[in-house]
Amino acid sequence: MKNFSLSYKLVLFFSVFVLFVVGFISAYAYVESAEVMEEQVKKDLSAIAEATEGQVFMFFKSIKVLTADWSSDGLVRLYSEKIAKNEVTETDLKSFREHLKSKLKLDASIQLVDVLDKDMKVVFSAENGRIGHDEIEHLEGRKLEDAQSMRFGEVIVGKTMVVEHEQYHPDNPVFHSLAPIMDSEGELIGFILIHFSSEYLNKILLGEMQLEEGAITGQKFILEQKTAEMYLVNRNRLMITPSRFTEHAILNQKVDTEPVKKCFENKEEFTGDYTNYLGKNVFGASMCFLDYDMVLLVEIGENELFTHLKKERNDIVIAGVFAFLASIILAFLLARIFLKDLMGIVAVAKEIVKGNFSVRAKIRSKDELRDLAESFNEMLDSIEESRKKLKEAEIDLKETNKSLEKRVQSRTAELEKFKGDLEKNVDQKTAELQKKLIELEKFKELTIGRELRMITLKKQVEDLKNNGKKQINI
Repeated sequence: MKNFSLSYKLVLFFSVFVLFVVGFISAYAYVESAEVMEEQVKKDLSAIAEATEGQVFMFFKSIKVLTADWSSDGLVRLYSEKIAKNEVTETDLKSFREHLKSKLKLDASIQLVDVLDKDMKVVFSAENGRIGHDEIEHLEGRKLEDAQSMRFGEVIVGKTMVVEHEQYHPDNPVFHSLAPIMDSEGELIGFILIHFSSEYLNKILLGEMQLEEGAITGQKFILEQKTAEMYLVNRNRLMITPSRFTEHAILNQKVDTEPVKKCFENKEEFTGDYTNYLGKNVFGASMCFLDYDMVLLVEIGENELFTHLKKERNDIVIAGVFAFLASIILAFLLARIFLKDLMGIVAVAKEIVKGNFSVRAKIRSKDELRDLAESFNEMLDSIEESRKKLKEAEIDLKETNKSLEKRVQSRTAELEKFKGDLEKNVDQKTAELQKKLIELEKFKELTIGRELRMITLKKQVEDLKNNGKKQINI
């Protein structure tokens, strides 16, 4: 296994430590900044949506006010009453049309005005060719009897719808408002139906209306962001205002995103991230206009949202790389400074390995290394003293060994002699024992022969006794 120097380990440790600290701080800063920015953007989008919501409500309120104003116009009521009673002349009709057209010029948001009878059929219009049209669809699901019982000044604002006649409307959605026309006695004469262009609403979302009214900026946040967009969607999930990214989006572009579903299905407004109608991840906020079957969406692309943050992250990474390189250089310099004295001690240790015990460590610093060097030098002094005593002991040991060798030789000679004498005695004793063994064997043989003869004699005596008894008995 490869050995690494202490300076290398110190540089490596210090560099890894700095890298870890810089990496942790960078990651923590990025995550925290992302969360803070995300929350702030959500708040900003909600604020923009709420501010625009107010402008949209003002737009519809202005529609109601204008419609009520038109229904209360003296000439409108006069000529409508004459038409209802069939007392109108051609001159009256001409004057009525000129009056309507003159009023149309006062408000560019109004495209067309129709006068309806009690059955919701067009009996007069600012444009030729409208007479006889049935407009009952603009009751928005109400019964005709309910419309006929409307009070003076009451207005019904209809939902957006597909334009049916290019002759009367440009190619964009229109809003219809309906109000009753009363005579001087308060009796219903008919209705006035006003067609409002959504172009004015588009100007609100694009900030053009604010600029026309003298504002310095309009919807600056939306227009300055490449992926930001504000638009309206109806209950049919169709976009009813222009898209910044899709041509001919009005009443063609399907938008069935999470905010739209929450509005129309749960009657809830939404703030957060989702996938928009283009399939892009966005952050957005929504405002519901349930009375008008619309939802307002304000959104910005997630990638653009974090563009600046990612740039800062990259800057932090670059700074971290430079800090890491600087830490390596700094650690190397510190290692050279702080390990210089320690390297002196290492050099002394290497000399000792070679057998040079006269060297001593010289440390100028006044820290723990100096204490280490002094202890090291004291250890060397102790070792050198021990070496001297060891040499003296070796000399004494040699003299002692010589004396011991002589004594061992003398003792060995004595033992050899003793051994020879002992072997002679053993041989002599062994011969004597063998002679005695032979005598014992002979004695043993004689003894055993005598015992056998005694047994035989005893048996013969017993036989004689037995025979004598038999004869006596006979």
